[in-house]
Amino acid sequence: MLKVSDIIGGTVRKIDCQCPLCGGGSAGMLIGDHAISFRCEACNRALHPDISALVKLQTFDSGLREWGVTEREEAQTFDSYEIYAEAQRAIIDACKVWNPEADRNWLVLFGKCGTGKDHLATAMLLRNRDGIRACYADSAAGVIALFRTKAYDQDDGEMEALRWFEKLDVLVLRDVGVKQATNAEFATIVEILDRRYRTDRAVIITSNMTPAEFRTAFSDRLVDRLWQRGMLYAGKPYVVCDWPSWRRKCAEDGSHATQQGGQGDPA
Repeated sequence: MLKVSDIIGGTVRKIDCQCPLCGGGSAGMLIGDHAISFRCEACNRALHPDISALVKLQTFDSGLREWGVTEREEAQTFDSYEIYAEAQRAIIDACKVWNPEADRNWLVLFGKCGTGKDHLATAMLLRNRDGIRACYADSAAGVIALFRTKAYDQDDGEMEALRWFEKLDVLVLRDVGVKQATNAEFATIVEILDRRYRTDRAVIITSNMTPAEFRTAFSDRLVDRLWQRGMLYAGKPYVVCDWPSWRRKCAEDGSHATQQGGQGDPA
């Protein structure tokens, strides 16, 4: 096999030199009497970034798909939330104050079907999206399904799945209590929430249950943690969306209840 030195008729050896772009330390090559300097790793990364990382970043920034937010839900902002009952104004103002980096960064939205709780939860995410690196939003059943998938895929099983949910900046649990969960599923959700409590991570929960039903379904231990971590509204770590259903109102008005960005979702 020919060597470079055989082709050019001289000696070839590696040398230390300066990056031709930034002037920092870099590697080079001495071919005979001629020195060639190479770009440093930092300049190489700047000129040729990791394409897979760029694709992930674009997905994160443009579609929020990795957060569990659909294209339609991206329009569910506070500005697109239609106010049709006076009680909504104070709740909206409270949700606007929520901050995932605050000491009290948990919030539960209780209320009947059709009151736009999921719309408000998404609006809270979108309002704070610049400060959120990783988030996941799904129904309690969806979270359990993802937990099982990750537990199956990881070498350490359930422990790695728990760590994944623990490290998220924000976890949104939608429709808690709509589907009757098994004791094991409730235990998994409680464990996920407990780990987020211990690491000061933000949580948003929407539920059709009443506060009393929520306490019965979950342990006093979790409810007690909610009182410590929950953003207070009227002295309580939750809000109650107590107004007529958006879909019922649209039916009475003869309008379409599933407009983009509206409150046509079940919660």
